Amino acid sequence: MDPIIVIENQPLTSQQYDLLAQIEQAAAGCAGNSDEISHVLLQEYNLATREANNAWEAAKPSINRLPSEILMRIFHAGRGLVGEQQFHGFLLNAINVCQQWMSILVENAVFWTTVIVDDKMEDLEATIATVLVLSKNLPLNLDYKRGSYSINLVAPLIRPHLHRIRRLMVAEGECRSNEDVFIPNCVFVALQDVQINSTIINAQEFLLIQPKLAQYASLAKDTGLVHLIVDETRLKDVELWYFHLSQLQRLDNLEGVKRVTLAWPNAVSSDWTENRTPLKWSSFSAYGMEWKIVRNIIQRCTNYVVELDMEINVHDTEKFLRSLEALIRLETLSVSLIEARGSLRPFKQPGVLARPLPMLRTIRLRLNTMLTLAEDTISICDAFIRRGCYIHHLYIAGFPNYMVSSQSLKGLDHLRSLKLSDSKIQIDDPQPLEFPLLGTLGIECPISTLWLFNNPSVRRLQFSIDADEWSPSHNLPLLILSDEQWPNLKSLSISLLTRRYAILTVQLRLSNLHELIASGDALVAGICYNMALYPESLPLLQDLRLWTAPEWDILFILLERRNFVRLQGVRPIKRITLYRLIPEHMQLAISMLLGGYIVTRPPTYELSRQAISKILIDPNT
Repeated sequence: MDPIIVIENQPLTSQQYDLLAQIEQAAAGCAGNSDEISHVLLQEYNLATREANNAWEAAKPSINRLPSEILMRIFHAGRGLVGEQQFHGFLLNAINVCQQWMSILVENAVFWTTVIVDDKMEDLEATIATVLVLSKNLPLNLDYKRGSYSINLVAPLIRPHLHRIRRLMVAEGECRSNEDVFIPNCVFVALQDVQINSTIINAQEFLLIQPKLAQYASLAKDTGLVHLIVDETRLKDVELWYFHLSQLQRLDNLEGVKRVTLAWPNAVSSDWTENRTPLKWSSFSAYGMEWKIVRNIIQRCTNYVVELDMEINVHDTEKFLRSLEALIRLETLSVSLIEARGSLRPFKQPGVLARPLPMLRTIRLRLNTMLTLAEDTISICDAFIRRGCYIHHLYIAGFPNYMVSSQSLKGLDHLRSLKLSDSKIQIDDPQPLEFPLLGTLGIECPISTLWLFNNPSVRRLQFSIDADEWSPSHNLPLLILSDEQWPNLKSLSISLLTRRYAILTVQLRLSNLHELIASGDALVAGICYNMALYPESLPLLQDLRLWTAPEWDILFILLERRNFVRLQGVRPIKRITLYRLIPEHMQLAISMLLGGYIVTRPPTYELSRQAISKILIDPNT
């Protein structure tokens, strides 16, 4: 568990204000060293701070007094934060907090509708029994790890409730047995959503005994993985992996199907016959399929498809782009370009295609190819980007060789989020790119290229520094992020994933920044040094997360100095996350500093010992 220290800050009282003014004057020029300040003055200030904190806690509304509707939202949010498997433990702990929480959780069966059978869960039998009782008569979800050793214990608990199970997900457990003693013989009369991720269970035989799914059992013949969703009358979603191509004809005859995923057929295309019957699929995903089959399906979905997720041979890029021209309703396009094994054909750059897709809002492009010529990848990226002049979201990733031209990114006036991973940027114009509506930017590039993406509208920036072009014998250039380029920046995540550089000089002057996440030894050292020298440079910072452990003495100094300059509008940091173990006495000292106290930091010897222990336990050292 990563050490997370959170302290709730509050405004200064008049007594704190007066004492802090004296401390600030005494601390001038002492580089944040509280040892040079009168101990009597510090004692008076810390006493006033404790009284203020106690008064604040007493006056603050208790979470136990929140309206039930708000508490229910908090509990629902917990499911997304901790995951479904840990959610039961979270709820069982929450029940014991107070009577109000117990009443809410016990009376609202909606929190207890998922049954998980997994040998790794603690107190599995008791947990499932509790869930089945508290869920009352609501429909259930069953997540089952095939071959679970505990199934003999919990099967008698689950069987009386089989009629309530609407969704079933079966995955491979750690057991390597070739038979399952539970699932194949169960009849789920209400089952509408089934996902079988197990090649041991015969999916077709299982579906044949399920009342609402029996008519679709033939889809699962000779299929490795299957996911089917039906409503009360017809099939809606289909996902088939390692299937037989002859099953496509069965899909053609099913009305009502809206979402289809087909992956890696286990037969050659000679088993497939072209069909021209229109399809009303709104979403189609295809992986590992021959282009002629994919093309035929796309042509039959022309008037309905709004979402495409494709894996395409890079040599079929131009054909694929041309097939998109008729998809006037397409909103989301996700494409992974691959190079088929043994494909040595010369790459043909896609031509300039006219008409953009008017409804296209999201493009996700990944280049999983070995193309090495910059003009090839530039041409591909440009061809896809030009398909969506009105896009809101653009994500491009691939091998380090791929390159994007800045010219291709011009004119995207509707863009809300942009992420370029593993990219090289070809700068065709000395002017920064303009994205008037851009709110989120994720970019990996050298420091010297970041200016190209300066945008005053950006609120969230994820910046990975590409250090490959710099010699290990030289330090990286100065990194400056200021209000002049990023006036509305609220969240900054920045990383330097190399150990070649000992020093990176950082200057952050961001008056609206609330959240800062950093990783990389040289980067974290530079940021902490900058914050210690200029605490007023990030006056509103509330959340600091350091993936690389900082130098402890610098961390204590920067926290002390933020307390010294609170009269200048600098807020204390509320939350610090350090991704390493911290001794309890150091956690206490950090917590005191976050709480507004000015305390004597641990001796330099202790801080140095902690730094050395970090090196000794680091497996990469």
